[in-house]
Amino acid sequence: MKTFYFTYFTLLDYVRSGNILIEIVLTAVFFAIFRVAALSLSLFLSLGSVYLLGLAVLTTGRLMARAKKTTAYPLIARPLGRGGYLIGNLLASWMVILSMYLLLILMGSLLAPFVLPEGGFTTIAIVVALPIVLTAYAACVAAPMAPLVPGAKWFRFALLLLFSMAFGNEIITEGARRAGLEIPASILAGPFLTLAWPIIAGVKFLANEVPDPNVLAIPLAIMTATACVLVLVSLVLFLKRDLDFK
Repeated sequence: MKTFYFTYFTLLDYVRSGNILIEIVLTAVFFAIFRVAALSLSLFLSLGSVYLLGLAVLTTGRLMARAKKTTAYPLIARPLGRGGYLIGNLLASWMVILSMYLLLILMGSLLAPFVLPEGGFTTIAIVVALPIVLTAYAACVAAPMAPLVPGAKWFRFALLLLFSMAFGNEIITEGARRAGLEIPASILAGPFLTLAWPIIAGVKFLANEVPDPNVLAIPLAIMTATACVLVLVSLVLFLKRDLDFK
């Protein structure tokens, strides 16, 4: 419960400081560029998910950079502890992204009614909820590289390399297969399957005018497992770091 109280006050401080204006302006610019009257809900959310994924990484980094300050010492010492402090900041960053998602939906609804996807209430509910899951996943992916969680330089480099390999999978693995390197190509496909493929599968699901909820089972399972591992890594690194905030 203390972690949730801390999340609330962190979010309130982020709003009062005016930092949230950057997210609001970026969201308004995205909306002005991509929202048209005839756009379907699924297509709008597929575009919005790509934007929100990038915004989640940006906001998580910015908010956790603000958390690296000397006033955190009493909170970390007691009563929150290091784990509660890190999770509270991570939850606050996700709440900021969630509020931007709701702002997108609100502005879109006021402009013109969305064309709802086929498949009934269940499909519509999944379409609306999926961007929330994707942004939470993106925040977890960004957490190990945030300023509050400074791992060794090799660790950050390894993470960036994995992300680059994941999103450049087609180029890298195709080149390896053309060179006859089937085993290395299969190994290189690993980061893609765990980091990038669930996101791509979610965005493609939203872009489909007649989405099939059954195709989401495996991507959601992979996202859940990967997010848990990344949050655990972040906690371990934060628990081991020296509290030399400046």
